[in-house]
Amino acid sequence: MLLSSIALLAACAYGFEDTSPLIYLSTQEHQQPLGLFSSSSDSSGRRHGSTVQSGASFQSSVLAQVDCSVLTTVVAVQPSIHASDLSSTGDNSGIQKLVNNAAHTFLVPYGHGDIDPAELATKLATHCDAALVQDQVDGGSMSHPVFDEYENESGTESESGNEGKISEGAKRVVVVTLPSLPMSSDARQMTLADNGAFLTSFLRSLPRKQNNLVYVSTPPPAAAPGGSFRRSRDTFDSTTARRSNGTNTDNKGGLFSRYQYFTPGIFMGYMAFILLVPILIIAIGAVASVQISYRAFDPPLKVGPKQG
Repeated sequence: MLLSSIALLAACAYGFEDTSPLIYLSTQEHQQPLGLFSSSSDSSGRRHGSTVQSGASFQSSVLAQVDCSVLTTVVAVQPSIHASDLSSTGDNSGIQKLVNNAAHTFLVPYGHGDIDPAELATKLATHCDAALVQDQVDGGSMSHPVFDEYENESGTESESGNEGKISEGAKRVVVVTLPSLPMSSDARQMTLADNGAFLTSFLRSLPRKQNNLVYVSTPPPAAAPGGSFRRSRDTFDSTTARRSNGTNTDNKGGLFSRYQYFTPGIFMGYMAFILLVPILIIAIGAVASVQISYRAFDPPLKVGPKQG
């Protein structure tokens, strides 16, 4: 259902540093090469790779399993996104629908490392003997070209007739650049939904309705809404190094400069202590000073006339 391999891991999404989802989809069902990388199937039958995978490994995986019989391969670039963004947009938003409707999927929720979209597109074009469309499609314009089954030798759409065009059914690789997600949580979800709708519209405009989609992304900045998407590994490493060296640069100044001893809560405690402790001492002293007369608890003597 909802990007199962990503949604199941959403609870621990914030624990991964500098990661973003990497996805390969195809409208054509095809066999995945065995022995190249570890993968598994979720409850819906979709396959996903390792939970955490490097960009270089993902690129090799895509090149190994891409279906070159498909007419169009799209490389979509989404900056500033995290797996938790996809898991919180709902099952009917753009990228989730594409995953749900794909015949073949390969999902990596937490990809790390850089992927050069231009290099990936070039390698896909070479691997599949396809034409590389030089002009990237800009998702920020919210408009896209409509490709037919013919294109000229330069890899761009021709405007008239079929002259100068390569054979029917020529394959192409197109790069689509989507707008970066903003920092605001609400605006973030709206932009992601718009990007998904734009990508869906572009894929539906392709001839034969057959395509491969390689969805690559970059992680959000450190201070993203709803919490940080990265752990301060550098801080952790430097702290560990200081501890191993027996030094701590944070402990500067004296005891009173590093700790606070007089806050409203502490002041209230002092006042209660000053008020109640004397009362307690007086009470204990009063109880301890209670005295009784000698033989106070003896039974009373009977007083009466003497019997002769």
